[in-house]
Amino acid sequence: MTNTVSLLANGKAANGSFAAFLSFKGFLCRCISGVLLMTLVPVTVQAKTSCDSPPDVLGARFEQTVINSKTGATSVRNMELWRDGDRVMFIYPDRGIAEQWERNGNGALHLTTWFDKDRQGIEYMPEDIGSQSDSKRWPEKWQLFPDSLLQKMQVIGESGHDCKVTRKLMQASPVRTVKLEWLVAMQLPENYSVSTKNGTES
Repeated sequence: MTNTVSLLANGKAANGSFAAFLSFKGFLCRCISGVLLMTLVPVTVQAKTSCDSPPDVLGARFEQTVINSKTGATSVRNMELWRDGDRVMFIYPDRGIAEQWERNGNGALHLTTWFDKDRQGIEYMPEDIGSQSDSKRWPEKWQLFPDSLLQKMQVIGESGHDCKVTRKLMQASPVRTVKLEWLVAMQLPENYSVSTKNGTES
């Protein structure tokens, strides 16, 4: 588990939503089905996946390395994605926060942000987060990429079989080229890169 989870589990919250987080935390402790490592120059994800769990119940760890092509400076960031049906949590251990997104019965999105330092969370109603609460934003939260981007990309090949099919997609324009290797069963990226004339972007 990350510091985010362990610290929040030991802390006290100012509102009743902390119980929901603890419930989600219990799920996190029981279910880790994927490990992802991401490097962002180019933005690359290497993944080890299992077919033992459905795509709506999994955990994925990302390590993101960004290299500035002009200065050569390198920075590393970490993020974890956890899914449990209509609940998704993003954990940012380097920033000491976690974001829990839930989709309610009418499709609207609900956000709770958890803070390591304060050991409590802030709950936002759909009306508090405006366009972020739109049900059309759910794929972006659930699979890291909006459906609109996936639909615009050209399929250039596939590899693997059964639940380990990787679909290769690309989108090219005069200013940038995007390449994506998509784990179809897991609905997550395996490799992702964005290149521009100035180098590689995240």
